[in-house]
Amino acid sequence: MPLPPFEPPTLAELREWYRRYGKNDDIWRLILEVQHSRELLAHLRWQLDKADRIAEWAEFGRLSGKAAPLRAALDTICAEMRRIGPIGGKGKPEHWRPTPRSTDDMAAYDYDPDAPSDHAALVAARRHGRRR
Repeated sequence: MPLPPFEPPTLAELREWYRRYGKNDDIWRLILEVQHSRELLAHLRWQLDKADRIAEWAEFGRLSGKAAPLRAALDTICAEMRRIGPIGGKGKPEHWRPTPRSTDDMAAYDYDPDAPSDHAALVAARRHGRRR
């Protein structure tokens, strides 16, 4: 069922509600769930951004082109994050923190999984743990 149009609560409003209605367990849980979902959305955006960079670096046009599924998913998440506004995120789990941008770990993705010649190289590289 589609939701009617509405203004999402701002981070300041969520914090105010948390302070005001903190004694009500249901509202408290709902506010925490909203904030958790927002932080998860930011983490998913970071992961999709990294996957998009890897696909672009490996020249996978099917994945990283303008009409590609990775780019469409990234655009959808970015639009939702603009709609929401600032997220906050104090105390995010350590594994959600982005690592510095690097292409060192992208060499393993330098193949085309649909090409028969690259498929054999992929299998050999996986078995031998070889990195370029």
